[in-house]
Amino acid sequence: MNRILIVHLKRFGDLISAGQTISAIKAKHPHSEVSLLCFEEFSSVARLIPGLKKTYTISRNTLLTLSNGKLYNTGFALEELRLRLMPLIESPWDKIVNLTNDLASAHLCSWISCHDLNVSIEGVCVDEYGLAVSSNSWASVFNDVLPQAGLNSPFNFRDVWAKMLDLSDQGIAPLLTNPRNEETVNRNFQSLRRGGIKVIGIQATCSIEDKGLGAELVARLAEEISTDGHRPVLLIAPNESEREFASQILEQIEYQPIVVESDFTALSSVVRNLDLLITPDTVTKHFADAHGTACVEISLGSSPVFKQATMNPKSVLLSAKDRDFSQVSVDDILSAVTFCLNNGKTGLELAQQATAYRPVKIADTTAYQVIGGSYNQDDEFNRHATSALILKMNQNDDEFVNDYALLAIKAATSAKSFTNWIEQTKEQSALTMKDVLHAIRALLQMSENPRKSAEFIESLDRLFANTEYLLPANVAVHFFKSKVECLPPSSFQQNTKSIEELLFKLKSDLQHTMNLLSQWHTLWTESKFESRKQRQSALTQESL
Repeated sequence: MNRILIVHLKRFGDLISAGQTISAIKAKHPHSEVSLLCFEEFSSVARLIPGLKKTYTISRNTLLTLSNGKLYNTGFALEELRLRLMPLIESPWDKIVNLTNDLASAHLCSWISCHDLNVSIEGVCVDEYGLAVSSNSWASVFNDVLPQAGLNSPFNFRDVWAKMLDLSDQGIAPLLTNPRNEETVNRNFQSLRRGGIKVIGIQATCSIEDKGLGAELVARLAEEISTDGHRPVLLIAPNESEREFASQILEQIEYQPIVVESDFTALSSVVRNLDLLITPDTVTKHFADAHGTACVEISLGSSPVFKQATMNPKSVLLSAKDRDFSQVSVDDILSAVTFCLNNGKTGLELAQQATAYRPVKIADTTAYQVIGGSYNQDDEFNRHATSALILKMNQNDDEFVNDYALLAIKAATSAKSFTNWIEQTKEQSALTMKDVLHAIRALLQMSENPRKSAEFIESLDRLFANTEYLLPANVAVHFFKSKVECLPPSSFQQNTKSIEELLFKLKSDLQHTMNLLSQWHTLWTESKFESRKQRQSALTQESL
């Protein structure tokens, strides 16, 4: 029987999202024992993940106290960490899966496995040379590419985990619920649904202030939902701060919505039994995704837009152009609510500062199609093209490229905007290719005369400067850079040969970019030609 350890050292929401990935690992290896390592303060979530054999924890608060306190030195913190990890180090693991993308977790996974060289590590770890290395190209996407994507991420974290581990987490058992909570919530909500009324949950607060909704907006939202004949339910955590916030809301409206106070265990049952959830909080949204509950996710402030967005095709993602909650109005949210309750059969009417997206499935990944509001067209084109290129480079499959192209074309408001973007991206790709060819020439000169190494290093620096942002023209350079940084110490001749191979692979990948742009331009021309034919046909029919 294989023993698998999942290392997840992130926050509540990330761990809830990882729950379905962990369940998929268990489904793929049904006869294995799967255990989890997480931070102690988030261990309550682990009890909701089905199939876990055991949960190990690290007390982050204790480590911070020991490392930062004036009474202690760093040695106390290291000793505390060693004692916490000893049961893990002494256990005979067959595989360690790192679902955290930072250097600390990479060192941790390597340390746990150091007593047995046969332990395989999926994700990022540290090799014998002290270099952070990824287990495969999708692990590199998770650890090296996505962190550079900013708000316009080409993939959701969970999709990348599934690709990295060769999993399918679709249809996987949702998070566990407490049977008593489940029975109580289901009974109470069913009584509220009499006469076809929908029960709509509103989670207004977040752990990070700039991501939350204001009391005035929530009060108006609850009032409008009740006016439409539905039953709003305010969801709050069991603490004085959120109780006070709920009181501020109730003071502003005549209609008194139901207030449901619940911890994480109970929240799982509450969200599961809602008809729709409205939330700016990624934690609650992850519960909704796990249970298949449709939601209107409002992405504001510092919240990542697409990296952790809802993956449910029945849901809608609302984002503000300048990430300020004042730019998402009650009318925007109500329009998205109506859209979800009617299964997308009604239109969306949004203000100029809000954008709405809907998740769609392409190549077992989640893409986000803009369906209303105001948006930056180049951002849409860049995101879809980057997704298509990463899939092409990692899977060598052109089948899905047209699907991403159609999403980009639908986001175009004019022929000029799309063709201009193609030309600009071609120019950027040509400049990147020029830097690659210069690096190849400098490498060949250095191989003949090692004294010319300075010119080659300068050419690499110029090439790496292309990785400040993630764009279609430089996505291949991100992969190249991560591979160069993982090259082990070796002889001059061996390193020269390895870099030469990587540079020619980069040249080939950049050609994929140029081919994709040409292919998308052809699709654009064909789609506009087909649209003209359809319009002419419709006019002909009308005249008859």
